[in-house]
Amino acid sequence: MDLIVGAGDNAADVGREFDLESAVNYAWSSPWIPFRLPLEFRDPQLEEAYLQVTAPILKRLLKRAAIFCILFVLFSSGPYWVQEAAHGGIRRTHLLRWCAQLVIIIFPSVIAAFRPTEFGAVAAGTIVSIGILINHRCRAAFLVGEANIIAEMFAADGSAALTSDAPTMASLAMICISVVAPTRAKWGVVLMLVMPMIYLLFTLPVPELEGGKTLRRVLLAAQLQGIAALSCLARAHLEEKERHDFYITGKLRQILTQEKVKRVMAEHEAEGGPFSSKYANRARLENVGDCEEVSVVQSQVHSQCLSSVIFDTNMANNLESKRQAALVKLGEQEFWYIHEE
Repeated sequence: MDLIVGAGDNAADVGREFDLESAVNYAWSSPWIPFRLPLEFRDPQLEEAYLQVTAPILKRLLKRAAIFCILFVLFSSGPYWVQEAAHGGIRRTHLLRWCAQLVIIIFPSVIAAFRPTEFGAVAAGTIVSIGILINHRCRAAFLVGEANIIAEMFAADGSAALTSDAPTMASLAMICISVVAPTRAKWGVVLMLVMPMIYLLFTLPVPELEGGKTLRRVLLAAQLQGIAALSCLARAHLEEKERHDFYITGKLRQILTQEKVKRVMAEHEAEGGPFSSKYANRARLENVGDCEEVSVVQSQVHSQCLSSVIFDTNMANNLESKRQAALVKLGEQEFWYIHEE
């Protein structure tokens, strides 16, 4: 019975050692809330190591996002370049839209090349979102004072095609998902607050968009916020699993390293190496009759013990100083070590 109780205590200790809640700071931890938002490891060095592991994934996804932005501009706006260039009466609108398209293409590429960080990803997502909003023909015409002209020039396309925000909303939703996926969940909270504000800022002043109904625009902003919130929750769940795997892997690696060090020390003690208690307490052979034989025996014993330290390939790195000391001592006994003058 005592053995069973002891085994249970050890299992409980191991469970506490691998408990993620004791190692991670959460935004909240309540049994009434079915989800949790991990913020960071409580150990700054552990958090830094986690960021170094996830940095290559973030950089790779940012490069893919930059390529996607280039293709997005080419396929969504490219077919209309010739048509827009033919309408000379709204040159300022065209110029503003082309500038927005250049921002959508260039800014993510610059971030992916020179600053592939989480802050850079969020900044790129925000700037690209603004570029997509400005790239809308009604918004661009309103910002440069050509709203009346553009309605006449594109009357053949219909008012719905000119004022609808459906393509813009779809693009903003894709940006939310693309930015939240490679970053930590706490950055998703930032997007959840920023994206609806940006949308309302560039939509409410424009009377032509969505029939001019304020309630509909607010509902669209709420839907955009809901998409960002769902993306953030999904990322929080995946991040918690990633942190758990990273934490468990690090703990197991630490335990295995400690076991290797203990094994090397035990083998050294069993062999009676020069730094073991057996070697320190070994009886001197000074009273043996044949001194030459004693010297040979001592040399063989010392060489064997020292060799067990010098040529042990499994020795841990923190025992390297002992290996060097054993090498110097062996050289002195074998008379091939030359002292510096």
